[in-house]
Amino acid sequence: MWFPRSRRSIFQRVVAALGQYWVQSRRERRLAQVRQRRTRRSFDHRGQLVHVIERLEPRTLLSAISWDGGAGNLNWNSALNWSGDVLPTVVDDVSINTAGITVTLVGAASVHSLQSNANLTVSSGALTVGASSAVNGNLSLTSSSVTVDGASAQLFANGTTTVNSSNLFALNGGQLSLLGPASHNAFSVATTIRASGAGSNINLSGMTSFNGSLSSTGAGTNYTSIQSLAGGHVQFGNTQTLTGQTSISADGVGSLVDLSGVLTLDGGTGTTFNRMDPFKVTVQNSGTIQTPNLQSLKSVALYAFNGLTLDLHTVTSYTGVGADGLGRFVTIQASGAGSRVDLTGVTSFVGSFEASTALGTHYVSLQAVAGGTVDLSSVATLTGQTNISADGAGSTVNLAAAQTLDGGVGTRFDRSDPFKVTVRNNGTIQTPNLQTLKSVSLFAFNGLTLDLHLVTTYTALGADGLGRHVTIQANGAGSRVDLSGLTSFRGSYEASTALGTHYVLMQAIAGGVVDLSGVATLTGQNNISADGAGSIVNLTAAQTLDGGTGTRFDRADPLGLTVRNGGAIQTPNVQTLKSVSLYSFNGLTLDLHSATSYTGVGADGLGRVVTIQASGAGSLVDLTGVTSFVGSFEASTALGTHYAFVKALAGGTVNLSAVPTLTG
Repeated sequence: MWFPRSRRSIFQRVVAALGQYWVQSRRERRLAQVRQRRTRRSFDHRGQLVHVIERLEPRTLLSAISWDGGAGNLNWNSALNWSGDVLPTVVDDVSINTAGITVTLVGAASVHSLQSNANLTVSSGALTVGASSAVNGNLSLTSSSVTVDGASAQLFANGTTTVNSSNLFALNGGQLSLLGPASHNAFSVATTIRASGAGSNINLSGMTSFNGSLSSTGAGTNYTSIQSLAGGHVQFGNTQTLTGQTSISADGVGSLVDLSGVLTLDGGTGTTFNRMDPFKVTVQNSGTIQTPNLQSLKSVALYAFNGLTLDLHTVTSYTGVGADGLGRFVTIQASGAGSRVDLTGVTSFVGSFEASTALGTHYVSLQAVAGGTVDLSSVATLTGQTNISADGAGSTVNLAAAQTLDGGVGTRFDRSDPFKVTVRNNGTIQTPNLQTLKSVSLFAFNGLTLDLHLVTTYTALGADGLGRHVTIQANGAGSRVDLSGLTSFRGSYEASTALGTHYVLMQAIAGGVVDLSGVATLTGQNNISADGAGSIVNLTAAQTLDGGTGTRFDRADPLGLTVRNGGAIQTPNVQTLKSVSLYSFNGLTLDLHSATSYTGVGADGLGRVVTIQASGAGSLVDLTGVTSFVGSFEASTALGTHYAFVKALAGGTVNLSAVPTLTG
């Protein structure tokens, strides 16, 4: 066809423009911005009609892209497998309609939406969706993440889902639902399951198997962190047991972790024994963790902050010992006025066991701090390596039903203070029914009273027959450990380790008082001291102090009494001293004038190495009532020949003025 020159030039320009448009790539055309223009009528200053062109804001076109398998493989990352031979992008609504195949994504992919009837595997990658999506085939994640971001974003996994060493995120109102059968294994890496923002929800109702992380590094413990933040929700429906190194937290108003289907939280399976808090549960800033059917806690750390209650009242048993038989170091803490860890249903409590690492002795630490309350009011007997403390005004550990605290069961003999009870800074430990203490260390500070006046029996011997090294200490003016109801007291026995000879260390310090005013006889390895003005150990009912019963013959000073710096040990009724070492310092008098007999020979017929010493000007050991004195006997060990050493040093006086005959 022939055109005039002028018309040809116009036609050529049109063809060139059309050609340039059609040679653009399909991707570029989909991402092109719509430039809409509209014309409005206007007039210039002369009244002439003019046309004004206004440019509207840019608009993004969404487009559909589908799987066609053109590459002949099942690789998401092959462009030829998609319609138009281009990879899906964030503006695409993606569909994979072929059922029965497994498409594999390696690396990151963000799409607007995804509808897949195929199985989908994400390996070392990341899948993000921004609108309503579904995987109707199986979903497999390995070292990857899935993110659902935005108020209109949803992803429903309706087939079987496998989550291995991978992360799940629902953000800014997004909803991620694993509705089909699902399993989670973190193996040796730290992973995260996080719902963040109001309306964000991760629904794990299909999950039947959950194992958190395992290994730890120099950086600390690797956790699988389950987090509801800023109003987000995480829901477990059918998972009865959660194991492994796991940290569950609800932080923020409206934040919820729903563990309605969970019966057991187990930090003692699939965890390493030398990591603190292998499994953690924390509520703070008005978050909520729901556990209406939870029954058993194993090596689980519990934290309540900001006046919140961590409600675990359905739990009946707690243990700090792992499946490998080794105890974990875990903490149960309520911190802040009104904060509460509610374990009122617990009737069986076992602390930690055995292990001593860089963390020190492994304990289950029960801590009421700054007005918080830990409530174990139904437990009759607490055993194992346990550290109980109340620190701060209003802080309370409620052991209202406890009759026995036993640090001699499930503990190592070579661990100092296997079971500890401490009050300080106006904290309170409630033990209105406590009767028996076994290998328990007791500490009172800051003028407080640790009231154990109903206790009738104390022993430092463990169930294995070996003595523990424990401490009973009142430290500070007005501080008091009240054991005035005790009628039976048995000290430690035998073991000598890196700790030295195992003793019950009975210490009144800086004005503190230890009150054992009801005990008639003290036996075993004990070290009793009063150090500081106003410091008193009250043994007013004691008639016999016996370091020759339940002690090793090759241990020096099996039972000792020491006063210094204004301290006093009250023994107005003592009559008999057996293998007891006596020390007076700083011009003080150790007044034992009521004693009538002294022997350095034990109940086994073997003599002990003991010392009677007054050191310093004015210091006096007053044994003026003693009329029978027998020294040591027979044994010679690494200590040398066993003697009863009687020493007056630097102006001190030992007064045995009534003894007619000294033997041994």
